[in-house]
Amino acid sequence: MTDEQGEQLQEPPERIAAANINTAMVVDDAFDLVNAGEIEDELQRFWEPLVREQEDSEPLRNEIDRLTQSAQAAERLSTETRLDDWTDLTDDVLNYLFDELEGYPAIKRRAEQTIFATKLEKLAPLRRLCSHLESLKVKVTTHSSDVDLSQQSACVIFLDYYLGAADDDSAIEQAKTRIRDIYAHVPEGNEKPFVVLMSSKEIGEVQRKFCEEAELLLGLLTFTPKKELEVREVLLFHLATWALHLPQRHAIQSFVESLEGSLKLATQMFRKRIRGLGIEDYANIQWLSLQEEGQPLGDYMLWLYKAMLSHLLHDNSGVLAQQQQLDEMTVDTFLPNHAPPSSDLAELYRFAITVPGVGPAGPHPR
Repeated sequence: MTDEQGEQLQEPPERIAAANINTAMVVDDAFDLVNAGEIEDELQRFWEPLVREQEDSEPLRNEIDRLTQSAQAAERLSTETRLDDWTDLTDDVLNYLFDELEGYPAIKRRAEQTIFATKLEKLAPLRRLCSHLESLKVKVTTHSSDVDLSQQSACVIFLDYYLGAADDDSAIEQAKTRIRDIYAHVPEGNEKPFVVLMSSKEIGEVQRKFCEEAELLLGLLTFTPKKELEVREVLLFHLATWALHLPQRHAIQSFVESLEGSLKLATQMFRKRIRGLGIEDYANIQWLSLQEEGQPLGDYMLWLYKAMLSHLLHDNSGVLAQQQQLDEMTVDTFLPNHAPPSSDLAELYRFAITVPGVGPAGPHPR
């Protein structure tokens, strides 16, 4: 594949590898453990017929016996308990059965149609996603909604937008908490993971709000429907797109973080300086600088203070180092984007070329 100048272009898998996307995390409540209390009715309808039918089916009876013994050996079931009643299927037994389901074909057929049907339906697209990633030599780890992720990280994190049993605000808040846990424990100066918000619903328009409330950098977050991630060709396209200028995304991350760190120090120094000026200083400024020109004192002081705050923000070793990195950055290929330039960019230019508080023309305040 070549571009208009005849230069060789990388295929998506090559581009993904070149961007060092070699680890991924998939965080979704589909990986949560089975809870017996939430499926009691299904559990009863599933197990009671099996217990009755085992009397006339030796293979089924053997499977139930093997499951009992295996669960006991794995310490998921007490040695005194037999799986004679559906109430004996505790959380531990159910999750053991789910993990070992392939070894019990007769039980498996019934379980997939009843107690595990919903879980398997939710897991299917995620398993396809993981399989596609692994085919690209990407090491994948999967995590449930309630696991501690503070010590986990990866190049790309696929995060369920609704991280919980219900599609509500609490589930969204849980997703924000999980990603904040991960970001908070990335060592300072290290590259943050790229976050992909997943959902079976169309929630693309709220990704900016999610990003703001989770305190993430928008350049390191995107939204993609789950149905697209389970199609290998579409996933390849997305990964190749995200891989474009990934080093530049991290350069911007470092630049922004250096500004945030400098702003805290600058704010402290700024408060100290503006509180340190007394009435005599204001008088001297007016007599020495403004008396002949007639510039209003308040207008002049705001100009001075804005200049001081800007200087304090800029005069920081971290900011200066990241400025140099950003000065060397180039974006030499098109970045695919389905959205127009952000409103934040427009606001940035508006702030740069306008002065607030300018009223209609009138007499001098004095």
